[in-house]
Amino acid sequence: MSEIFTEQLTAVTNVVLAVFAIVTAYYAARAFGKQNEQIREQAAEQRKSQAAQVHVWQAAPTQHFEIGQPEMTVLTAHVHNTSPQPIYHLQWVWDLPGVPVHASIRVEPLMPDEKDSMTLPGPTPVHPFGVYASVTFQDRAGRWWWAHADGRLKETFPARPPQPAPPRGLTA
Repeated sequence: MSEIFTEQLTAVTNVVLAVFAIVTAYYAARAFGKQNEQIREQAAEQRKSQAAQVHVWQAAPTQHFEIGQPEMTVLTAHVHNTSPQPIYHLQWVWDLPGVPVHASIRVEPLMPDEKDSMTLPGPTPVHPFGVYASVTFQDRAGRWWWAHADGRLKETFPARPPQPAPPRGLTA
């Protein structure tokens, strides 16, 4: 009887150890997954660190009057590079109710603590849904970013100006 009891006790002990091993593996996998997620978040924050220091804002629309000319609304947006590194290929993008208009590309880099502005004559009166300014640029690491005047920042691909439409009346 003691031999049977010993075998049964050994079997129960092995089952309990197997259950503990499975529970331990489960918690180890969860911990590894959380650690992996934290590493990915830290890498994303590091990737974003320079771009997050480029600030874009839009001034209130102003009215422009000239004798003999129709009234015009003038829109102005600003960008300030507060990062310690220059940014490259700065391109202004104006979003005129759902239609992005690539207005201007700055050839020279925007150096640390440098500001730039872009003025765009707009419709009169300003569209009720608004006109929004943003910029695309390349950081020192070669990544492309899209910074909006409302504070949004998104990693993106190089911006391309829209292609001109073919002349009316011509078919391909």
